[in-house]
Amino acid sequence: MIYVQIRLECQTLYWSATWPKEVEQLVRQLLYNPYKVVIGSSELKPNHSIHQHVDIMTENQKYSK
Repeated sequence: MIYVQIRLECQTLYWSATWPKEVEQLVRQLLYNPYKVVIGSSELKPNHSIHQHVDIMTENQKYSK
């Protein structure tokens, strides 16, 4: 796993306005002495009516897209 290769003196930052509990639990397992900064409400939730579509293509294919 890549996180084992991170030097201890490095600073790793993770940003999100709405973290699911599962993601937060994973971050707490991977980081040493993590801090959580909350601005506003910690009760924010993502908008589930937003759909994300990802197209994976080569460099040449993206120009016609």
